[in-house]
Amino acid sequence: MSVLRTKTLAAFVLTGTLLAACGGGGTETTANPSNPTENDATCTADRVGGSVTMGVLSEAKGLDPTVTGGTGRTGDTELAAIYDTLMRYDQKSGKVVPQVAESLSTADNLNWVLKLRPNVKYSNGETLTAADVKANIERTKTGTNATPRSLAATVASADPVDDLTLNIKLTSPFGGFPAVLAGGTGMIVNPRVVASMSPDELNKMPTGAGVGPFVPEKYAPGEEIVLKARTDYWGGPVCIEQLRFVFISGAAATYEALQQDEIQLGFLREPMVIGQAKEAGYTGYSQVQNAGEALALNSGVQGSNPPTTDPRVRLAIQLALDTTLIDQRANSGKGLPTPDLIHANSPLALGEKGVAHDPAKAAALVAEVKAEKGWDGSVDFACDGSPVRQETALVVQAQLTQAGFKVNFTGNLQLSDLVTRVLTTSNYNISCWGLNVNDENPWVGLDQFRSDSQSNYLGYKNPAVDQAIADLKAATDVEGQKKALGAIQTAWQTDPGVAVLAGIENFIAYSKQLRGMKSSASNVLLFDKAFLEK
Repeated sequence: MSVLRTKTLAAFVLTGTLLAACGGGGTETTANPSNPTENDATCTADRVGGSVTMGVLSEAKGLDPTVTGGTGRTGDTELAAIYDTLMRYDQKSGKVVPQVAESLSTADNLNWVLKLRPNVKYSNGETLTAADVKANIERTKTGTNATPRSLAATVASADPVDDLTLNIKLTSPFGGFPAVLAGGTGMIVNPRVVASMSPDELNKMPTGAGVGPFVPEKYAPGEEIVLKARTDYWGGPVCIEQLRFVFISGAAATYEALQQDEIQLGFLREPMVIGQAKEAGYTGYSQVQNAGEALALNSGVQGSNPPTTDPRVRLAIQLALDTTLIDQRANSGKGLPTPDLIHANSPLALGEKGVAHDPAKAAALVAEVKAEKGWDGSVDFACDGSPVRQETALVVQAQLTQAGFKVNFTGNLQLSDLVTRVLTTSNYNISCWGLNVNDENPWVGLDQFRSDSQSNYLGYKNPAVDQAIADLKAATDVEGQKKALGAIQTAWQTDPGVAVLAGIENFIAYSKQLRGMKSSASNVLLFDKAFLEK
């Protein structure tokens, strides 16, 4: 029986600098219709036809960007196919470029002018306007999806000048703002459709709500998302007639499905499997994610008081972890192990280092807290069921136990359930996790550690880190970014926000017949110009 059929029957379980990427003061980014794709291969009318299935990293929990998504790892590729995005991060050039927008300009990184392309239509025939963008930003600010909600909160006001022009004022200067409009905040949901549906209806079947190249045909949680191509897309013909997204647990099974042509794209996040795919000659989109493998530590979110609220306990966790040994066990030593916030291979690599492995110091801190508080060393630890995560969890448990912790482990969770524990219910002490700290805009991944951030799902509070995050947002060059990132790393020497295990490569491998996709920020792919070679 095929990999994909077996998984269906079992039910699917779930580099650029800031200036280059986002533009400095006084710059303008304008659409270039003559260069629609990264490899100069594009959909044309004679190439229309075919179905494409993508094996995703985790299952999207709906089709409303104010509810689900946040990155290409958690549903934004699916959502971008429906809604499109105002801007796009072009990985090849290292710049944020217009997509649905015609241009985005600023003179001071505080006041921005967004111009829309004319005659962009929603799938129900209505025209996208600047007023719709304003309504979308305001709606996103109150959504349940922490990532776009926090990013939309950087906007102080959005005032339409006419149907195609919007003046945007930010709460403070932000050189990386264009990248905000390349994600969920840049997916404009038709406000008239929003008004006509209940939130649950919109999240399950947002008919007429997007300006993207596809419309939703089927949303079956735990099974698949099926989209069909529009015949009236503003960007011209859409070649892929049907686009499916399925979840297959583990990179090995995903890669096997790719080899058997049961899927045409597979999101791979395990170093050994990525190496196999590359050795076999698969082409793919690759992005290295700083601190992409980490342990989320509950610092007291929503008034909770787990043991990890004490910074000494969080520090002991990082001290206890031998990241090299964890990588050897989980990845046969082929990963990017480090306790550093920014990986040494990154253009943002810091002189400041992460907390070095010191099991004796870890044990001393655990003993100190036990004696002071009468705590027995118990901590709850949850992880998803992917093979690599399970191997990681075994080593983490052993190392924490050696340091004096009593680990209550819950494993084999679906990734979506783990995400819900951390982002929604806050029902965790320690969780397998990863940070979204990308080179193109590290502030986006670190603003969650700001004390008053709407996306602070960790409950972390540290005045020095608050200041560093503000400095990171305001930075206009790499040196400014590195200085701010270094301040965060220094603060984490005594008060870590998470326990960093490794940088991680995200690799989306795809069939040789599939061409014309475009990459964007945070591992998002766009399929508006994709096609299958005949």
